Amino acid sequence: LDHLAAHDPRMWPPAVNQVEMSVSFHDDAQIAATLQRGIAVQAFSPLCGGDNGSSCQDHGGTSVLDVPEVQDVAERYNVSTAQVGLKWVVQQGSPLATSIWRLDYMLEDLDLWSWGLLADEDMALLSAVYTGGSSGGKTLPLGFE
Repeated sequence: LDHLAAHDPRMWPPAVNQVEMSVSFHDDAQIAATLQRGIAVQAFSPLCGGDNGSSCQDHGGTSVLDVPEVQDVAERYNVSTAQVGLKWVVQQGSPLATSIWRLDYMLEDLDLWSWGLLADEDMALLSAVYTGGSSGGKTLPLGFE
């Protein structure tokens, strides 16, 4: 973001910074820096995988659907692992973008509100899954950092 602000003030400030953000991969420093500038964070690859794969797997993330903590939380709430992974993102106030081509997945992904919020202890548990640190800005386009 500093690079964008310094080199092209016509594009400053952006309304949204789209970053990789999932239970199994999230750069908390990058997210905090974005929010401190008053820029919304939008999550892409919020499930870190699926049939198309994901670049977050290049940074140590794994498919959210296969994370044991996500599976445990999903079982307790009687929802899918995808719903838990997506709820973790939106419950932090971030919109998200997914790639869905099956109607049943789309309907499931849209049903995040019929079952309430994740408990604080579940949010903390899921937030602690990824311990890999910062992406160093390497995953962002146009040299954003």
